[in-house]
Amino acid sequence: MNLADKSTGGKKTRDLSGHPAEGLFDSYISVQEIDKLNFWRKIEIAKAGITKGQLSKFKEIIDLDWASIGKLLNIASRTLHLKKGDEWFNQGVSDRIIAVAEVYSLGYMVYEHREKFNNWMKRKNDYLMGLSPVEIMENLAGIEEVKEEIRRIAFGIS
Repeated sequence: MNLADKSTGGKKTRDLSGHPAEGLFDSYISVQEIDKLNFWRKIEIAKAGITKGQLSKFKEIIDLDWASIGKLLNIASRTLHLKKGDEWFNQGVSDRIIAVAEVYSLGYMVYEHREKFNNWMKRKNDYLMGLSPVEIMENLAGIEEVKEEIRRIAFGIS
């Protein structure tokens, strides 16, 4: 992987062409495919990083505001707002973005309708102790529990 580094006022940015995450968040369909990626590919994407521009596209698809995105990623909203579109998140944040995207990917496959699933993610859920799925996804255990609830729904258990 040969990424061209550019200097922009002391901050490093890279051209996305040929990048492992290129096209990953371009549409609802591309997000739906994330759960099908093998784990090596996900590791490669996290190591290479995800840009603020890519996160912005993902944010629009999942219909959340920046404050909610910040909570999901454990990043201050101000930090998100100050980052430029072509600036990259580090591996830890990029890995977290992928983990959140996997939940949406799985949910889109089960619900087969973006708006229905996005609404479900924001709705209080008795199984999740009265919290919405988005509210409990602020840590990895919460992310896993939401995935389990989606699987239960898929199999008619919940």
